[in-house]
Amino acid sequence: MKFYSVEDIKGLKLPIKKILILTKIFNKEQELDFVKKENANLKIKKQELETANKKNANLDKKLSIKEYELDSVKKENMNLNKKLTKKKQDYKELQTKIKALIKKMESLKKEVKILEKQRIVDEKRKK
Repeated sequence: MKFYSVEDIKGLKLPIKKILILTKIFNKEQELDFVKKENANLKIKKQELETANKKNANLDKKLSIKEYELDSVKKENMNLNKKLTKKKQDYKELQTKIKALIKKMESLKKEVKILEKQRIVDEKRKK
């Protein structure tokens, strides 16, 4: 921003009072132009800020939705982990029962063999 001085206007060959008044007028006009430009720039920046705020608000909404979805997924994951833990426990119990049944079956096979031998021996005695 350039301000006029008395020397700048001396070339006009006017009385000093008029030169001083003209200098003040020119300076005020330049100040006004500068303020108008600044005002226009501030309006542009305000619009940019409003646009950014709207985008930010939209992103906040999207973030809230995603956080809610994440919470839902976490709850579902916790429930599935509980179910998985229960299934693992059930599986271990079944393995233990199967092992017990296998031992019982082996024991019964041995008893059957012993009984078959006794039957054979008893049949030989009867003869």
